[in-house]
Amino acid sequence: MYVDRREAIDFASGQKDAKALALMETALKDKLPGLRIYAMQKLNIKNDSVKNAVEPLLVDLASNDPKSLVRAAAIEVLGKYLKVDYKELFLNSVNDSSYTVAGNSLLALGSIDSIAALSQAKTMSEQHFKGVLANAINKSLFQYSNVGEFDFLTARLDNLPSWSDKFNAVSYFVNFLKRVENTTNFRKGIDMIVNLRDSAPELNHQMILSFINGSFLNSIATAKQASGMTDQADYVISKLPIQKGNTKFEVSLENLKKYSGEYELEGDIVKISLKDDKVLNFILENRPEVELIPLSKNKFALKYFEDQSIEFICNEKDEATELVFTYSGGQVKAIKKK
Repeated sequence: MYVDRREAIDFASGQKDAKALALMETALKDKLPGLRIYAMQKLNIKNDSVKNAVEPLLVDLASNDPKSLVRAAAIEVLGKYLKVDYKELFLNSVNDSSYTVAGNSLLALGSIDSIAALSQAKTMSEQHFKGVLANAINKSLFQYSNVGEFDFLTARLDNLPSWSDKFNAVSYFVNFLKRVENTTNFRKGIDMIVNLRDSAPELNHQMILSFINGSFLNSIATAKQASGMTDQADYVISKLPIQKGNTKFEVSLENLKKYSGEYELEGDIVKISLKDDKVLNFILENRPEVELIPLSKNKFALKYFEDQSIEFICNEKDEATELVFTYSGGQVKAIKKK
């Protein structure tokens, strides 16, 4: 039964013995493409035994599987091996008729040869693609182009056909702007992001604004401050809204220290760090550091995320045991691990 086999993959992926590894190898050959993909998603290739054992199977799946989504998943995992041996495979697959295969191949190529990936992306940028491939092209262009390509990249961003296409591309444009030192170009790039923010569709409008302010603009300002480019950082900050709510509430150092630590949030680790004995920061992997603004003794707003807040919960010993993360879509709890 499908469910039985899926549950077996779940169990085996968390084990380290030879039988569990053998089951994962069998799962990569399952008759259902969905389970072959699921098995690849559950592989722990940080474990050398797993990594080495499944590598030949992944190569075969990437090269020969009849289902394009399976080939795409295998290429995505192979890209994490960072082996130049697979450059030819990735180059050939960039031209696959499946956008998902082609997109994953372009990203995997970039992990071992950024020059080749940029060349492919520039060639492909002359055509109109959608989905995974479009995102891969934009990511490669913005990640690997030098700052001298500013006019080319901003023109590409400006000419994308829809608001959602531009929004997807801006997530890569953000990291490009962190490298831009020319103040005129930098301000032009920031203004483009601000214009995109201000033209956000009504559906989920507030959530989009919070995300662009908190994840995009805030991360650029933080990066520029860290690099000593305070004029550019100040320009970004001038485009951000003034935080609403009671920003003058003071929380004791004792409580700030008590809330610091690591919390498990739906499988991810959230770090609450104390900076200069004054400010708590919210840190989630692959996201910019966000300052927490106290609203009360144990409740904090996420700076520039107007729809999000965190409340720390303590036990009878007044020890922080969890946090409640509130956002526009509801609430989730995170248990303190240390």
